[in-house]
Amino acid sequence: MSTTDADRKAKEHFDAALQLEEAGKYQEAVQEYTASINTATHSVAYFRRAICSMELQNYPYALADLNSCINTGYRNDGSYFLRASANIELGKFAEAVQDLTEAIRMDSTKTAYYLYRATCLLTVGKYHDAVNDYDTLIKTEPSARYYNARGMAQMALDHWQEAADDFTQAIALEHNLVSSYLNRASAHQQLHKLEAALADLDQAMQLDPTNDRAFIARGNLNLHLGQVADAISDYSRAIEINPSEAGYYQNRGSARMLAAGYGNGAEPLNDELATPAMEDFNKSVTLNLTYADGFASRARLHNALKQYDEALQDSTHAIALDQYNAIAFVERALAYRNLGKAELADLDLQQAKSLGWN
Repeated sequence: MSTTDADRKAKEHFDAALQLEEAGKYQEAVQEYTASINTATHSVAYFRRAICSMELQNYPYALADLNSCINTGYRNDGSYFLRASANIELGKFAEAVQDLTEAIRMDSTKTAYYLYRATCLLTVGKYHDAVNDYDTLIKTEPSARYYNARGMAQMALDHWQEAADDFTQAIALEHNLVSSYLNRASAHQQLHKLEAALADLDQAMQLDPTNDRAFIARGNLNLHLGQVADAISDYSRAIEINPSEAGYYQNRGSARMLAAGYGNGAEPLNDELATPAMEDFNKSVTLNLTYADGFASRARLHNALKQYDEALQDSTHAIALDQYNAIAFVERALAYRNLGKAELADLDLQQAKSLGWN
């Protein structure tokens, strides 16, 4: 087949593929684009086939085509943005940042590029750079969404006042944005503005009475304030809303331990109150067999009840799941010491301290 004939045949396949793509028949379009590429390679065919593969959620194929597309000369902001999108779907956020940076270099007017890059930068922990992208977005369009996202980046940087200010701006622009109230409550708590934090959580619950995160957050704050009964009530409500979340049972179990006398010098624990705490920890590890905190918390209760063999078993399992779980090492040290294994206890305490426990 001559070059002219090959190009003509390739164009026929390409045109047929384009019609199929426009009709939403992506699999058939892929076949026609493949026929076009096999007849006479053109980079735009790789680009169009990649679009179809994205629609079909065949992200590795899309990425391969976009690499071919760019490598054969079809380089524009759209091709880099699409490759960034494929990289995001494949969890390759650093590569996506590189592609989005190139897309922005080619066309700095498209806000979507900054938004995607800011999201990727948050994911890879480049919070300062994410703040800069949100600055650009806010200058272009001061929306609640952008203020809320920038506030989250500020929280990651421990810039609590700047975060609170951003969430306040988001709320001013969109009064019913529950996530901004929840986020501002976290910032207020870090700023020791506990009444303001409680007010934000109450507002979030009024806006969305079925928001389990709001009840968990208020429960945590109540526990911090020593309002154990109120914390248990909040955790129970969160469990009613979302009974499949293992961490919620672990939270309530820990609060119930306090109610049973753990940590206030009571000896022994009130068994009647300790029993529901144990039930909560049992439920948490039943729901999630890989939940290290659940096993570590149950080990803590076993130790408090002088059930040292059970405490040793649970804390060892927690460490196997998460070697950086300082509490698990502390509880295993306590179990070892009470089982007469002082040297092993000292080693575990040393490890716990190296992980930040004091």
